Amino acid sequence: MKSTAKHNAHGEIGGIKRVYGGDTGLIHVKDGHRVATGRALASNLENMIREAALSDGRNTSEEVNDLSLCPGCYMTVYLNAMVETAKRNGQSLTELSKTMALALEDAVLAEKLDQSPYAEHVQVQRPMDWHEAAMYYLGMELGT
Repeated sequence: MKSTAKHNAHGEIGGIKRVYGGDTGLIHVKDGHRVATGRALASNLENMIREAALSDGRNTSEEVNDLSLCPGCYMTVYLNAMVETAKRNGQSLTELSKTMALALEDAVLAEKLDQSPYAEHVQVQRPMDWHEAAMYYLGMELGT
């Protein structure tokens, strides 16, 4: 699927550093609802994992209610969900990985500063095309 956003080489739309915001060629989560949507997704995933553990007999109902989820398992599921969603929607895995790495670093820093680690927006890290890369490296060599 193709984005219709008009942005320059720096990812700016009308002077604002946004890559996808306002792009009418994409389906968006309503502004102000991204944290709630993420929390709902987390609840759905947790319920799926707990119900599966109970239904296939790995855990008793008491264990399902009392035990924490395995972080390795839910992180792997979220990774696979992000990769699958990116593939289904034509997003580069490079863009996804760079963006999510920065977003997670921001969440950790926010929590260390006693701020909310939740995000309504992420700073998308677009892969550079050959022209952008050449201009970037040329600028580095010229000291700009």
